[in-house]
Amino acid sequence: MEHLLLDFSVSISYSVSEVRTLTVEGMGITAMKMRNIILPALLGVALFSSCSDTTGPGDTSAAKVALYNGTGTWSIDVTALNNMFQWMGYDVTKVNSNIVLGDALSNYSILCIPGGYPDVFAEDFGPNGLQKIRDFVEDGGLYIGFCAGAMLAGNKSTWNGQPDSYENLAIANTSTVGPINSYENPSMLSIALNSEHPAVGESSEELVLFAGGSYCTSGSGTETIGSYPNGKRAIISAQYGQGRAILFCVHPEFEEDSDRDGVDYYDHLDDNGSDWDLVKIIAQWAAQ
Repeated sequence: MEHLLLDFSVSISYSVSEVRTLTVEGMGITAMKMRNIILPALLGVALFSSCSDTTGPGDTSAAKVALYNGTGTWSIDVTALNNMFQWMGYDVTKVNSNIVLGDALSNYSILCIPGGYPDVFAEDFGPNGLQKIRDFVEDGGLYIGFCAGAMLAGNKSTWNGQPDSYENLAIANTSTVGPINSYENPSMLSIALNSEHPAVGESSEELVLFAGGSYCTSGSGTETIGSYPNGKRAIISAQYGQGRAILFCVHPEFEEDSDRDGVDYYDHLDDNGSDWDLVKIIAQWAAQ
């Protein structure tokens, strides 16, 4: 497979006040809501494939997402994530553990594990399946975990003060600790974004759904993308071999003031706009 790399090598800076969305012609980039933002050159990089019939780990030309929809998953989260990734222009396939155990992960560039029950996930994948996920990331794949998917990815997890006994993926050098009881569940929290992280640039904060989740502890080889109001880590990135893991302890996939996520469960809340742009920018950075 041959690829043509076009690097626009530009940096576009502007102030977002009343205007919610800016489209950069030819790139399909939308500005995140209501703040100053710099779109760095890395978002002006487009990959075009002269042959796109196959897509392996790390191939960003056709971003094929394996969205886990197996035993123990939270069905409304799967629905919201499916709609979000489709909005991002990605090719989404809902998969179960048979895809992992059958060595079919090589057909995808992203594996997404949603909210649900991480202990049930671990049992469904089994030791063999968990190792295949590690191999997928180590070989250049991108793992994106939301809530329970984030808990599964760390070295260990603690819930209600008790260490969990299931086998973790350990593709991110962090432990997850939950639930966080100091915030109303559910509620919208102001997540402070790390301006030094290359995925978010000058962005300062994002209003994101909290649904009683956990936080990530510090660990070498991990980077903070976003933090809770109390300073605990809510969104992190980690390098694992040639690939990356992005862990969301919060839920930017739900659209509280829009029906495009296909879910009305949290529509009584207001997030002052969409968080999907943030997820897209992080995913684009991570898939490089």
